[in-house]
Amino acid sequence: MARLLQPISWLQRTAGEITEHDLKRRIPVRGNDDLAALTTTVNGMLDRLESTVEAQKSLLDDVGHELRTPMTIVRGHLELMTRPTRRTRRSSGPSRSRSSPA
Repeated sequence: MARLLQPISWLQRTAGEITEHDLKRRIPVRGNDDLAALTTTVNGMLDRLESTVEAQKSLLDDVGHELRTPMTIVRGHLELMTRPTRRTRRSSGPSRSRSSPA
């Protein structure tokens, strides 16, 4: 009985070794029976899962970029608004007349 279930155990163990960091890996298809058909189905599921994860990563990269651009613009405007103007620097600095020596 153990020998009969060995291919199923092998399929289960191999599928369990595939992690979210290793989605490119596939299970080798052996034979031409129901277990081979199941392995092909699992591999197809892994293909779809890998595509979904890649699309999600791409979306997050795009969203991050789209958010950084307006934030950079806002930061630039805030820096300009908080920078002392020439008038502010001139009026807050020591008052000297032009005729007095430096």
